[in-house]
Amino acid sequence: MKKLISVLLIAAMLLCSVPALAGSLTTGKGFTVELSVDLNGNSILQYASMMGGMAGMDFTDVLNSVVSIVSNTKIKYAAKGDASQIDVTVKNKPLISLGIGPDKGGYTMVCDLIPTYAFHLSAETMEQMTREITKTIPANIDVTAVTNALLKPLDELITSVSQKVGAPESGSYTVDGITFNSRIPVNITQKDAQLMLMNYAKQVLAEPAVANLVKQAGDFDPATIDQAIAEVEQYGSDDPIPVEIYGDVNMYGVASKTYAVITVGYDTKVYVGQMDNRFVAKMVREYNNDTISLDIEDTEKGSLASLRVKDSSSDVYLKSEITDRNDGGFDSKTDVFINNMSFGAVYLNVHSGANITLSATTNGRDVIPFEQLASGDSSSQEFQNFQQALVMTAVPLLLSRAQDAMPSEMNSIMSLFNGALGGMSMF
Repeated sequence: MKKLISVLLIAAMLLCSVPALAGSLTTGKGFTVELSVDLNGNSILQYASMMGGMAGMDFTDVLNSVVSIVSNTKIKYAAKGDASQIDVTVKNKPLISLGIGPDKGGYTMVCDLIPTYAFHLSAETMEQMTREITKTIPANIDVTAVTNALLKPLDELITSVSQKVGAPESGSYTVDGITFNSRIPVNITQKDAQLMLMNYAKQVLAEPAVANLVKQAGDFDPATIDQAIAEVEQYGSDDPIPVEIYGDVNMYGVASKTYAVITVGYDTKVYVGQMDNRFVAKMVREYNNDTISLDIEDTEKGSLASLRVKDSSSDVYLKSEITDRNDGGFDSKTDVFINNMSFGAVYLNVHSGANITLSATTNGRDVIPFEQLASGDSSSQEFQNFQQALVMTAVPLLLSRAQDAMPSEMNSIMSLFNGALGGMSMF
């Protein structure tokens, strides 16, 4: 029971971190986040068999039922002003709805599976939770001043770096499968790079806005940077930094595409560049038979991203296509492959500025203080009321809704549970 209450409290914290509900909510401008998954049952069953999973008709039926239920489940988070709500549906039929919002003394949370009670979280508890979450974040941050402090010495750093970049060298260069007609020499030693960055950091730390943040953090003495600079000046390496820059430069000296290759350690390379006004980035780490690669690329409609983690026994590949929306949101699809088998896709849609209606309401409900539930005092009347509502109302209603939405799949799953319970039905 304590674990369940903890889960509810975490849900309250998450919902309170965005907007939140009071009384009957009305339609207005806000944003929504929708999440759904489309699983490939055949691939999952094949993979489970390969990994020595359970076999037999019962296992296949249950697995297919779980896959079908998950693939037909949608999670929607909606926020409007100071109100927010999470709705979970199966085959477009409601499964559970959770809403939260402010009232005079704190926050109130409601769940449609428990229609007779609302749960109140006091302002004092909210403040305590907020302090715990934000106690490591410095107070009174002047974002504008900090930004200016970072930008102020940046021109000097850029000038220092540009003085170390030579004129393009014509030729034919192929890097990461891409052909370039120029190589741009970088004459920067590791000592040069360290001193440039340290002097930039020293200037930033001297700005009052940043000095105030460092003082609040209390774990760093800015004076130590002078000692570090002195040590680098004396002992810094004159080996060149592991950076190569390539480009396609026309007769006017303008590059249509550029690519920087940065070697990190002995097994990782980072590629960053611009291809025909499109940003591209790539990271590849190869060690023995293990490979980790990450690709990001701008497109006309949004961006593409992929991640591959491969070793001697498995190959996991995620490929995302993100399409920007005119309202400032986006639609994304992430395909999942394991050992070259498609396991399905994850869909995430964020809509901003949409007209939405939040239906959660506290009307007609008895309010139970959340603090009394979280205390774990099972002797309190509030705790017993909640426990009874959970067992007698919420769980049966949840199962009934799932049964109504997907009866065949639920029958298959429940028959397995009922068998494990010795024939005792859960309905």
